[in-house]
Amino acid sequence: MTEEQQKELVTLEAQVHQVLLLCKNLKTECTELKQQNEELKQRNAELKREIEDWKQQCETLNLVRAFGGGNGADFKEAKDTLSQMVKEIDECIAMLNA
Repeated sequence: MTEEQQKELVTLEAQVHQVLLLCKNLKTECTELKQQNEELKQRNAELKREIEDWKQQCETLNLVRAFGGGNGADFKEAKDTLSQMVKEIDECIAMLNA
């Protein structure tokens, strides 16, 4: 093997080493990004559930206000009435599903 070929071989080996190192780093980064992606998906699902809870609370509040006007005792009475109605509806749905 000539000196020039040896130099080319050394250069090639260095390049292969760099590519392998880059590959290893990219695999590590990919793993970290996948984990981060899963965490973000979970957080997104939590926030969607929270949004739905807030929407439901807003709907309930709007119904209560529509039934009772929204002041003090009237508000509580309307809320109790609405809660009773929801309970009865849930019972009816349960009977229909049975």
